[in-house]
Amino acid sequence: MILNQEKYNKLSEYLANIQETIPLRWGRIQNDKFDNKLKIYNYDNLNDLNFALKEKSEEEKLYIKRRWFLQKCSLCDEYIFYSTEGVLKNKNYTSKDWDIEFFGNENLRFDIKSTRLPNNFSFRNCFNHPEILIDYYYKNQSKESRYGLQNRLFIVHHSAFKNREGFLRTSFKTKEKAVKKYISELSYNYFEKKSVNFINYYQEGKTALSNIVFIIEDLKKRIRYFYPKY
Repeated sequence: MILNQEKYNKLSEYLANIQETIPLRWGRIQNDKFDNKLKIYNYDNLNDLNFALKEKSEEEKLYIKRRWFLQKCSLCDEYIFYSTEGVLKNKNYTSKDWDIEFFGNENLRFDIKSTRLPNNFSFRNCFNHPEILIDYYYKNQSKESRYGLQNRLFIVHHSAFKNREGFLRTSFKTKEKAVKKYISELSYNYFEKKSVNFINYYQEGKTALSNIVFIIEDLKKRIRYFYPKY
């Protein structure tokens, strides 16, 4: 699904309003076999989804509602990127290879992954050494058909408080500012032929480009953004 400004505004506002009702944990382990049986992404609102889930087990309800919510948030995150000048959206929205392309350069095609800081990972350490976190994501996310070594940009959410993931996921105004600034710096470096802010990730003789945009809530409940610079 490709959003326009009107659809983005409507969806982002709706997600922010319902985020407190979304489960904070998976009811079961994520896997392609189970996902492929679902037709949940055709539901535009939570009421219709809940009606469709009446016959599901509680475990399945948790999984499906959380997956539906995160997928809708990802649509908004992707829109923030491809609505910015210099960024092209992959028109094949079912593609697992890439979501966006920078500056008309096929070598700068990226899959966008919205996620959270894993338990027991320090934000400060990950900011100073992002390669540690990137290595973790490549090795532990995207199993089965989702697994691949495509270029990836990670939007990582982390709060100093518990149970705030949904709030951060829907902090789209902060994300808009973060992405706008990130792409502005990326564009300047790219067209001035300076060092472009990507980290090289190596696995089994293959190389991918990656980077992280952090969306952080601090102890004063300020929502801030950071991205490592290389």
